[in-house]
Amino acid sequence: MCRNKNQSPIVLKIANPEVPKVNELVINEILYDPNTGGVDFVEIYNNSQKVFDLKSIKIANIDDSQQDIKSIDQSKLISPGDFIVLTSDNIDIKNRYTVKNPSNLVETKLPSFNDGAGNVSLLVTNPFGFQIIDSINYSDEMHAPLLNITSGVSLERINPNGQTSNRNNWHSAASTAGYGTPTYQNSQYFDLIPTKSDSTFSLPIVTFSPDGDGYNDYLTISIKTDKPDYQATIFVFDANGRLVKKLLDKQFISSADNIIWQGETDGDAAAPIGIYVLDCRLQHSDGTLKHDKLTCVLAKKLE
Repeated sequence: MCRNKNQSPIVLKIANPEVPKVNELVINEILYDPNTGGVDFVEIYNNSQKVFDLKSIKIANIDDSQQDIKSIDQSKLISPGDFIVLTSDNIDIKNRYTVKNPSNLVETKLPSFNDGAGNVSLLVTNPFGFQIIDSINYSDEMHAPLLNITSGVSLERINPNGQTSNRNNWHSAASTAGYGTPTYQNSQYFDLIPTKSDSTFSLPIVTFSPDGDGYNDYLTISIKTDKPDYQATIFVFDANGRLVKKLLDKQFISSADNIIWQGETDGDAAAPIGIYVLDCRLQHSDGTLKHDKLTCVLAKKLE
């Protein structure tokens, strides 16, 4: 027998999949209101350094009136950083959206997701029944307020490490991305890099343009506190001192939070381009008060 001494050995990668825990496998994108004749999809993201088997999870619609739980029949390894899209019709999704990783498009039965508002949950089984590892109660109100039509537009998670239940961690997919990004990084992804500033309030970017192109579509106000139990108030004023938008009004926040402004007024109209002042206040139950004013620019592309 003739053997090539220079032949490289074949290396087989073998992974022992684990059962995902909370925050390890997360809901990353939802299309719950497809265009006429279209189908829903749910994208999940492996936010860990572990490998999971898709067959180990269940997808559900859980609310006060129902528990619609569907098993995923096929086995597929989910590696760290993978975006896996679940849908009832792969071809329909390929025809309507850019699918950069077709092998991560998985055709399976989905629960019935309500238009307007509803729930998406990921579950695993345990000796006591089911455990929810991620869940989101979605609604049309989570879409960009200046978006006229939401049918066919997915809701994208801004950052996998942000809280699923935080509405400020979700945004409409960009128009330039075809209103959906199944199987790849979201068009509205934003890296929640801890601010190096010692300030309680800070702006990662100062200029934004809420035009749906996926580039600085919203303003992020980062809040960093020295202890829990603060209530935050953030009002937006125009250059003439007129109140434009109440972003927060004495609402409890986490010790590291991000609030977004999408360029809308309190009447859900589009605020005009210009300079705006953010009046930011924190009040603690022990009497501590913090106050700061930040300036931002709402811009528009030149035609």
